[in-house]
Amino acid sequence: MENSKKSVVKIILTTILSLFGVFLIVVFAMRIYLSSAYYVCYVVGDSMNPTFSGSAGKYEYIMFKKVKQKTILQRFDIVALHYTDEVDWIKRIVALPNEKVYYSQGHLYINDVLVNEPFVSQNYFNETFATETYQLLENEYFVIGDNRALGGTSYASISKKQIYGVNGFVFKTCSQENKSGWGIFEHGCKITYRKIKKY
Repeated sequence: MENSKKSVVKIILTTILSLFGVFLIVVFAMRIYLSSAYYVCYVVGDSMNPTFSGSAGKYEYIMFKKVKQKTILQRFDIVALHYTDEVDWIKRIVALPNEKVYYSQGHLYINDVLVNEPFVSQNYFNETFATETYQLLENEYFVIGDNRALGGTSYASISKKQIYGVNGFVFKTCSQENKSGWGIFEHGCKITYRKIKKY
């Protein structure tokens, strides 16, 4: 009888260890895949409010799909890019190569045609916001933050080679910035899956 009990316990322990081993293999395989297909970035600042939060103890971390040479970027895609050698941005593409783009009284014009921006919240709209006119070249894009209340510090024309990530999903929210983990048992973080909405 005692041998039978020991045998049952042994089977249970073996099963648990086997399942735990399978779990670790799956997690490891997923991490390898995600690392090869995505870049992890976190939001700092208010330029993408209300789409993303990057201040006041709420920093959202995003997995962006890696941009390849054949990747087709579309209007209103959200991208991660190298603004300078030292500064990275998360912004939204509003104008595509060879287009003429400008803002007047807070509104977007492409080739002199008014274009609606459904993602700009009324609370972050700025009716005085205006830019000069940009005539984009081949492989140039115009990017801007969704928070127009910040004025003229959050937009630029950039080349495709500066863009390294596009769309993807929010996977965790942390109370501090620069948390390098994946959100599992990480102090001050919680897993929050939210796919980036396409327009």
